[in-house]
Amino acid sequence: MIGELTLRTEPYPEYDGTPTDSDLLSIARAEDITDISPTALSVYSLLTWMMDPPIFIDEFSLEPKPWVAESWEVSEDGRTYTLKLRDDVTFHDGSPCTAEDVAWSFVAYRDDPDSGVARFFVLMEEDPVALDDTTLEVTLSSTSGDFLSNTCNQFIMQKAQYEEYWNTNKTLTGYDWVANPMIGTGAWKQVDYKPDEGIFEMARNENYWVATPNFERFIFRHIENPANRILAWKNDELDVLWPISATDIDQVKDDEAWLYSAYAVAFMNAWINFENPAVDVADKLAPKKVRQALMHAIDRDGYAEAIFQGFVDQNAYGSIAFPWAYKEDVVRYDYDPDTALALLEEEGWTMDGDRLVNADGNQLTLQAITSTANGYPVDKIAESVQEDFRQIGIDMTLDRLEPAALRDRWRVSRDFDLIFSARILFAGFSDYTYYHSSFVMSENEQGRNSGWRNDEADELLDQIIREPDLEKQKELLYAFQDVIADDLPALWFGFPRDLILVKKNILGYQPNSMWQYWNTWSLWRQEG
Repeated sequence: MIGELTLRTEPYPEYDGTPTDSDLLSIARAEDITDISPTALSVYSLLTWMMDPPIFIDEFSLEPKPWVAESWEVSEDGRTYTLKLRDDVTFHDGSPCTAEDVAWSFVAYRDDPDSGVARFFVLMEEDPVALDDTTLEVTLSSTSGDFLSNTCNQFIMQKAQYEEYWNTNKTLTGYDWVANPMIGTGAWKQVDYKPDEGIFEMARNENYWVATPNFERFIFRHIENPANRILAWKNDELDVLWPISATDIDQVKDDEAWLYSAYAVAFMNAWINFENPAVDVADKLAPKKVRQALMHAIDRDGYAEAIFQGFVDQNAYGSIAFPWAYKEDVVRYDYDPDTALALLEEEGWTMDGDRLVNADGNQLTLQAITSTANGYPVDKIAESVQEDFRQIGIDMTLDRLEPAALRDRWRVSRDFDLIFSARILFAGFSDYTYYHSSFVMSENEQGRNSGWRNDEADELLDQIIREPDLEKQKELLYAFQDVIADDLPALWFGFPRDLILVKKNILGYQPNSMWQYWNTWSLWRQEG
């Protein structure tokens, strides 16, 4: 218990009692709903409620499992996938969901210029083929390491709803969902959409093939300000609230509720820029020992308690936040300022009073940037790290930037040393462009790599993205994690836990590492 909050940490919670029908479910999040295009994938929550993917991702293990596609086969050469669909899945208008709808959806995700997931379809050079109503064949140009986990986890759109608009515009951007409600196969059906007010109302899909939802109606509200979301919770306007931060707990702990601490497919770090054009000391972060020293200088337990109140795995290194593929036994960096200073001295940096300087008397300075809109409190981690570095004579300046300004600084001017960030991941590995040397931003405008080059990593990455066997891919990811823990393209801050508030009379909540609001059909209200 934390105050009146009952803490739950089970990956698959169990509940007593029998689900009963209730009138209204209310949920809020900072999720702008002015553009709800499925291909753009900018409003994920609504899509999880109204649509289904061919293949589901297990809520905790993140392994692919049958969903609308009840089975699949892979050819001997690993390039052709044959998906067998269920024959009992229907769209909200009663029409059957067929292989033709899945094929059309895949093409739209690949070809829409505003697609948020086009990178998952680059190997699908040929259009998929519906062999019959329940059989889809997809042939790739080469083997893929994430076809099942990432490509087949995108949502199925109804071809009949969008075909005419698509043929004219070749994008779903600009489609009028106010006049033409979104038709999906999911648990909820669009009833009222007020994009200017941030309100989206749904009714339950009585014919949902998984299970009929226990609430008749469902209202989602876009509430941008975290304080306003907490206020709505305290005023009993919400049944479920995600995300909340550990620092929010003091504001809500006096009222009875469930507090779920759930696994999140997310990591926190500070990417290192090896090509800062405004650098004061050339190649100051190039020596591996300097980067390793910075890792030893960080008091992870300190920020874990002060910022997260323990709801974080602060000692998880790297970006492979998949339970099936994460490797724990990599090189460790215990908090040890003396070790940090010893490593720095080997690279020519010594203490001069309270300043860490090189042979020319130049202090080691770092320019850090971070967003004002991070999903996790990495700005607070940056403040903690700033103080840790000060203790060993390093002067780190921190700039907080609006998202557009941050993107320009990160990708265009690139005048920084560290960018503190957090990322929510897809179910399969999709960070190739952050690591591979062919995607260094100064040489490739599609890249996200700030100048880190490692030949062993490149070789492993080329195998990871082409290995369809998850067991073999896991071994490759293990080796890759050894590399990024040792050669450090970034400073690693761990994997955060997701915190979800659920009213005490709401049962059936199932944490979902992909998206904590996904399984709303299983919720019910306990009366009395």
